[in-house]
Amino acid sequence: MKMNRFRFYVVVTLLFICSVSFAQILEPVKWVVSQKSLGNDSYELIFKASIEQNWHLYSQDVAMQPPATLFTFEKNENIQLIGKVLEKSKVHEVFDSNFEMTVKYFENEAIFAQKIKVLTKKEVLLEGYFEFMSCDDTQCTPPIEEDFEFVFNKNK
Repeated sequence: MKMNRFRFYVVVTLLFICSVSFAQILEPVKWVVSQKSLGNDSYELIFKASIEQNWHLYSQDVAMQPPATLFTFEKNENIQLIGKVLEKSKVHEVFDSNFEMTVKYFENEAIFAQKIKVLTKKEVLLEGYFEFMSCDDTQCTPPIEEDFEFVFNKNK
């Protein structure tokens, strides 16, 4: 009896490992991060998400995390954040029965922007990460965290 139970667990474990290894990795959102000089040591940090057709990326303005998109900037005494991360793309607002609440999301593309001021003439690195989740009509990705970094005053 013990041997049959052991074989059963081995077979189930192997089947699980095989199914996971052949599972498709979903990456419906691709990010490009850039910076734009505004003059006077001020910059706009731009986070652009390209979203596959039939998928959506959630706004920052959703009552729970996840699915809300979240931006985190590491503390840096040489960088001053100006305001909050702004959403510069058209947002859709609907009641989602899966979450049992009203959600805001983007389709096709989402652009987020954060203004900053650099407080030094030396080279400075600003690091952080953003966390997001995306869904289509049948499935969602798990929350995904991606790191970012920006370098200012390089070669000055």
